[in-house]
Parts: sequence; structure tokens; C-alpha cells
Amino acid sequence: MALDYYLTPLLLLQRATKVFEVDSSGHCLDLHAVCGDVFSLPFSDNTFDLVFNSGVIEHYEACATRIRLVRELCRVTRPNGYVCIMVPNRNHVLDPVWNALVRNLTDHDEYGIPEQCLTLDQLSGEMKVSGLAVITGEGIDVFDTICHYPTWLPLRVLAHVAHRTFPRPPQSVRRLFGTRLLVLGKKSPV
Repeated sequence: MALDYYLTPLLLLQRATKVFEVDSSGHCLDLHAVCGDVFSLPFSDNTFDLVFNSGVIEHYEACATRIRLVRELCRVTRPNGYVCIMVPNRNHVLDPVWNALVRNLTDHDEYGIPEQCLTLDQLSGEMKVSGLAVITGEGIDVFDTICHYPTWLPLRVLAHVAHRTFPRPPQSVRRLFGTRLLVLGKKSPV
């Protein structure tokens, strides 16, 4: 079981490399998958223009631990580069309903990993403490509220049509109904 825990990410990275070797226009991509510790990334300082983190930081309870993680993301980001962090919107008005439905109507196993209920203000504050200038923080995927759970195909189609048809909702609606929260920060020049 413990071996599976370490092999699974490696197998997923190998598969992703094969799937994404060619882009939609048929051009070969120079894609290199790397597996490493998020608190000690295997990259030199100031390597990337954009560092993206989704679905990780909310699993750390202590604010100091999350700040340590963001500082590591900053370390590998070039001066004037960007750090983008996305987390589930656990403050979404339907989150308790979705959790109850999943718990009662599926055989979905709990991961056993706690998930913190982070707000845009908390995440923005932690990024500022880590040395980033926050560019934006907002709720995203508002129309996915329709199909977040249950994820039936007709509901996903409806969400897709709504996304294509309706204008972008105002910030107040995005904060409340975005299924995910996104904060973008910029690293200062050296």
C-alpha cells in the first residue's frame, strides 16, 4: 500500500507526458514531468515565469505551513513572475449540500486528508506575507455550480452553455458562487 502511494504520482506523470506530447495543432511539446516535495521543489531559484498550484495548499491546517509552501513557490518563481493558487470554495452556499449528497449517495471514500476552509482574504493575506503582491483574488467556475454535484452529463452541458452564453457574473456573485477560488500574486523585481 505504501509503495502504491509513491508509485501512483509517478505513473500519472508518465501518462500525462504521453498524453500531452503533442498539442492540439500537432506540434510536439517539450514536456518534462517531475515529481517532488512541494516544500523543497527540485528546481533552482528564479526558474519559472508562472508557478501554478491547485488542490494542495488547503490540505495544510497551520497558517505557518501554508506560508512556507507559498514561499517555496515564490523561490522558484522569477522576479516579476507570477504565483497562481487555486483552492475549492468551501464557503460556497451549496458546499454542505454537495458534501451530504456525496456522503449519502455514493461510495466515494474520504481521502483522510483534512481540507481547510480558506477564504480569498486568508489566501491573499498568506500570499502577501510570503512576499507576493496580490494582483487578483476571485471566485471562478461560477456556472459549474450547476454541475458540481451531481456531475451528470446534461448538467455539465447546461453549465457549458451558460458559460458560453451569459456574461461573466459580477465579483460579488463570483465570490459566493465560484466553485473554486483563485488568487494571483506577482513576485517583486530583485
